[in-house]
Amino acid sequence: MLRVLLVEDDQLLGDGIRTCLKQLGYTVDWVLDGQHAVMTIEQEHYDLMLLDLNLPKKNGHEVLKTIRLKKNSIPVIVLTAKDEINDKLKALDTGADDYLVKPVNPMELKSRINAIQRRIHSHISSEIEFGPLALDTATHSCKINNVPILLSKYEFLILHKMIQQPDKVIRRALLIQTLYGWDDDTESNTLDVHICNLRKKLSNTVRIVTVRGVGYMLKAI
Repeated sequence: MLRVLLVEDDQLLGDGIRTCLKQLGYTVDWVLDGQHAVMTIEQEHYDLMLLDLNLPKKNGHEVLKTIRLKKNSIPVIVLTAKDEINDKLKALDTGADDYLVKPVNPMELKSRINAIQRRIHSHISSEIEFGPLALDTATHSCKINNVPILLSKYEFLILHKMIQQPDKVIRRALLIQTLYGWDDDTESNTLDVHICNLRKKLSNTVRIVTVRGVGYMLKAI
């Protein structure tokens, strides 16, 4: 499940886009200005940014320029009411991966997002290994010693986050944000339930260690 940062200053429009994205199966965080967008991208990991151009504090072109100068390669789809060719060229030349004019059809937006993800995964291996454990991010599948095991959507997301940094503590807050974003009214103990289920499925292969008061760590046995 992709984690998307939506940058849109129009409250009504932003709420509609966020609802649409969640219905399509994405985890969505939403900020209202360009300055906040840059700060958020520096502090957290996202798979995609949807960026308006007419933003307070720092417009969309400035946001693009700033994050690209900092070597941040996050895929960016500009989603704006501006349909002038000069705006499109400027955004694409500054580092946008795609450009859509509002209003946009939800299924077209999903197809554009999928196309960007396919391009990314075509250049990198989709499989991550740690000991006998292998995760495939393209198929959202998991194998232990080459034997498939079934993971829920949330179990896969937790394991994917942890396998990228084995032997390092992953904060509870970061895992919860990865699963649910900022705005969902979710009980924090649901994370503990998913961790418990993962431990049962991964027993005798790898360990998920609790670091009390901080988070969890993936370790080899």
